[in-house]
Amino acid sequence: RRRGGAFIAGPSVIGPRCRVRPGAYLRGDVILGASCIVRGELKNVVALDGVEMGHVCYVGDSVLGFESHLAAHVVTANLPLLSNNKSDPRLGGRRKCGAILGDRAQIGAATVTSPGTFLGKATVVYPGLHLRPGTYGPRVLVKGRAPPDDVVPLWENSDDDPSSDSSSGPAAVASSSASSSK
Repeated sequence: RRRGGAFIAGPSVIGPRCRVRPGAYLRGDVILGASCIVRGELKNVVALDGVEMGHVCYVGDSVLGFESHLAAHVVTANLPLLSNNKSDPRLGGRRKCGAILGDRAQIGAATVTSPGTFLGKATVVYPGLHLRPGTYGPRVLVKGRAPPDDVVPLWENSDDDPSSDSSSGPAAVASSSASSSK
């Protein structure tokens, strides 16, 4: 059924204060927590509270953590190439598995995640990448496709919450590195 320029082919659960923008296409089982912003195509997705996906993208067979963010033209590929329509042990025995994002994970524009990509809490992915299947993070900056060479820690203490403490984060890591080299 069409609703305000969006197409919703349930079953779907849309939480309070969600903004389903014009052009959104929700199909399969979609669950949106409170205060989500969505556009693009979602299929078999669970999005926790505060997820932002305000531009055109495709998210299929995925779980999006609390306040995670997907920039424009992100694709979570969900079916391995040459899968023969059978369950895949690399995907936990499932036939399809997109991405699982931890709380406050962010994916930059025009990035494609392979089936079975897991981003830990507060992991940030540069724009324009193709992520191979596997686990990235938590709390790392992914700059390329081949960990660990292009994966950089963002916070010194893994117990730090980037949203609650201004003394931990990229600037704090840079300043502590500079002071230790003196």
